[in-house]
Amino acid sequence: MTAEQEASLKNVQNQFDNVTVGLSTINGLSLVYYAETSSIGSLPEHFGVLLSSPKAAFTFFGKAYVSYIYGAPMECMGAEISMKSPGPHAIFSPSTHAPLAFRQRVTNMTSDGDDDVLSPFNPSRLETTLRSLFSSDTTSYNCFIELVTGQHGMMGDNCSVLLFRPFVCRVSDSLQNVKRFGNLYSLTPGNILPRPVSQKLGFNFTEGDATGFRSSVEMSILADKYVYNISKDSSDDTTKPTRLLLAGPKSAGKSSLLRFLVNRLLTQFSNRRIPPRIAVLDCDVGQPEFTPCGMVSLTIISRPIFGPPFTHHVTKSHNLICQCFVGTVTPSENPNFYLKCLEYVYQAYLNLPTPRPPLIVNTMGWTQGLGMALLVEQIVLTKPDLVAQIQLNPKQFGARQNLPILDAPTLRSMHGWNSRDLSTEPFNHEVFILPSVAHLATDRLHSRYGAPDHRDLTLLAYEAP
Repeated sequence: MTAEQEASLKNVQNQFDNVTVGLSTINGLSLVYYAETSSIGSLPEHFGVLLSSPKAAFTFFGKAYVSYIYGAPMECMGAEISMKSPGPHAIFSPSTHAPLAFRQRVTNMTSDGDDDVLSPFNPSRLETTLRSLFSSDTTSYNCFIELVTGQHGMMGDNCSVLLFRPFVCRVSDSLQNVKRFGNLYSLTPGNILPRPVSQKLGFNFTEGDATGFRSSVEMSILADKYVYNISKDSSDDTTKPTRLLLAGPKSAGKSSLLRFLVNRLLTQFSNRRIPPRIAVLDCDVGQPEFTPCGMVSLTIISRPIFGPPFTHHVTKSHNLICQCFVGTVTPSENPNFYLKCLEYVYQAYLNLPTPRPPLIVNTMGWTQGLGMALLVEQIVLTKPDLVAQIQLNPKQFGARQNLPILDAPTLRSMHGWNSRDLSTEPFNHEVFILPSVAHLATDRLHSRYGAPDHRDLTLLAYEAP
């Protein structure tokens, strides 16, 4: 193909009666889209196939279903999107939080002996896969498939191919009818797709991942350590499941780390003797992950989660086992009752049939005074094997709220609630320190939303039929 022909494919748009088929490219990213203007007897059909070269990364805005089609695995929020975990996955990137970022996962030999090395590109195989997804033989579909296969041939064997479809849900869409949440899924202008097309699809992309969620090396090391411990547990039913406790000041990124760890376990855990699942004990009554505020809860998750708390109730990716209403967004009003609720919910975990799933304990961001005493009580109650402690760097807001290193000697020198002596308490956990990767809210609308807005969104989604 000549340079002139290649340049002509940078932006292509074809019109077929009521269908627009087009191609938008920027550096190592190409998006082939299909958008109907109308459809007799049914809703218009819109979708896009994104091709990403190995060194390219992109940020996603809006909401969609994403599915793996072909090529190298991709990673988003700790989850592997690949042949082993193809989806469709419901993904949400609202303006209340840092957007989702995608990057091709480094291929290597997996722990179960299966390698991810790709076989040479087979155009007929990709075309067969596409035709199995779109059971139509119209001119517009054929043009769409030709653009995808042609672009893949130009980009090389190692590119990744993902399918994006609009996510349409009455509950999710109704949240935008509330005036202050009208821009909940705003699509940043100047992205890959032309604005009229992105409005139809309900999503768009930007090149790079500078503004999106990016994991750190320490997060990956922690995830690998956690998965390794779980794999040892699964080979010996007599051992108690691995228990991980997340600790750190508010706005340090505990919720993001929680989703990252859950997604990494559910999509990359190689021992498939039993379906992967994970339990989360949520101790944060101010901004819990899976319930409205004012509750402590135990939840079992069996599918990856791509979005903030108010999106979890739409996807039904979790099973709420037990919840206890504390009745306040802070346990300071009644610490005794809060601890009793916590003990009640934790007992529900101990009562689960064996083999119990591994446990992640999500704690509050209150790290001073009474908050510190209650955190110590949570450690005493759950007896974690591993404490993952997030630390803000000195230049980040709230760095003074960093916790002391929560190792055994430090905890034994402290006092629990009601000045309980901990000097003889048998702490046997390992402490893992992670630097915070939380973004400063400077460039997106999420700087306009605070904790009350997040609580209201979760309650609205939770109460919707």
